[in-house]
Amino acid sequence: DPVLSIITNIARDHEEQLGRSLLKIAGEKAGIIKKGRPLVTAATQPQVLRLFSKICRERKSPYYRVGKEFRYVRNGKQNFDYEGLHRKLWNISLNLGGPHQIINATIALGAMEVLDDLGYAVSNDAMIEGVKEVEWPGRLEMVCSSPRVVLDGAHNPAGALALKESVEKEYEFHHLNLLLGVMKDKDISSILRILAPLAHHLILTRPHTDRAAPPPLLLKALGKNGEKAEIVEDLEGAIEKGLSMTKEDDILCITGSLYTVGEARAYFRPRERS
Repeated sequence: DPVLSIITNIARDHEEQLGRSLLKIAGEKAGIIKKGRPLVTAATQPQVLRLFSKICRERKSPYYRVGKEFRYVRNGKQNFDYEGLHRKLWNISLNLGGPHQIINATIALGAMEVLDDLGYAVSNDAMIEGVKEVEWPGRLEMVCSSPRVVLDGAHNPAGALALKESVEKEYEFHHLNLLLGVMKDKDISSILRILAPLAHHLILTRPHTDRAAPPPLLLKALGKNGEKAEIVEDLEGAIEKGLSMTKEDDILCITGSLYTVGEARAYFRPRERS
């Protein structure tokens, strides 16, 4: 059995597998909570927190939350202070982009404190260095600097919202061009509704998998935003198109699926140092 369980947040992902109800998804994820083992979570929805609290009481599992037992104060883009059960850590810096990663780091630090209480000794230095050294390819990853190209594997509405927030807060640009390839079993309409308004121009494509949504389906889901979109079926051709229209003060963001980002990353690998 696990020593502790971590549930980062609850989002409407894996629609077909978990069902569309938020509480159903939370119930599925709560399956990892084991009798007598602590739960650490960053979930925020009141109904989800009530469910987790109930399950933890029934299973006699200690229950810890970001925002209550574990707190953070953001000092800069990716710098924050942490206050937990027994420790205060200052000026923690992250290599990961996006404000949501500070929440994830707070979960990790909180989990390390719980582990320490359970007898697994973890020093302050190890906690700070542990979160600082994390790298996540394909998450707000800059793979080209001229023009700027950012890869992000946002593939559900929660990921799209995190990407939107990061783009709006972390980057300065004249135009944002979006290259999108999404899986057909995802909430396409919600993803596009969140991301499309950010874009000056959209390029709709598909990675090499049968799960990919046909670009015409993406175009239809865009509605009025389809006026600023075009279809380039071949992903490599779509990247070339995106590069050709992205100027020095613009950003090309490639997103919508980990498959799309994976193929794009392979394309840019020889160029990563440009």
